[in-house]
Amino acid sequence: GAIRVPCIIRWPGRTDPGRVSNEIVSILDFYRTFARVAGAVDLVPTDRAIDSVDQSSFFFGQAESGRSSVMWFLHGELLAVKWRNFKVHTIVRERPSGNVVETGQGTVGAFDVKLGNPWVFDIENDPKELWNSPVPNSWVFPLSGQVVASYE
Repeated sequence: GAIRVPCIIRWPGRTDPGRVSNEIVSILDFYRTFARVAGAVDLVPTDRAIDSVDQSSFFFGQAESGRSSVMWFLHGELLAVKWRNFKVHTIVRERPSGNVVETGQGTVGAFDVKLGNPWVFDIENDPKELWNSPVPNSWVFPLSGQVVASYE
């Protein structure tokens, strides 16, 4: 699994059987969600930013997801922002290429490439992120910028 993977929740009497959604949830959201369900919201630290959203209302079918975006960081640098069905890349991880291939080369030996112009993908229509389409989707850049600005 990686970025877009299924999340399956089963809690008889609390979650609706067979319910399906394409809403955004991050694994980080389980922190605040479990704190709410366990009655421990007052134990969540308030002296620092917590990258988590309480999704209990969403999981229990009472509301939509509390998240419209998610950001990916590596070594403290922003790699990408997903906003609704769009994903904007600012840095990409390039795998080494050539005749010599060693185990784990794609993960251990990859290097970062900062993009001069961000890449944007409509992942609902291009789930494999094959077609960078910044011109028709240029309106997404200010919105993804707002996501980053609100985080900072």
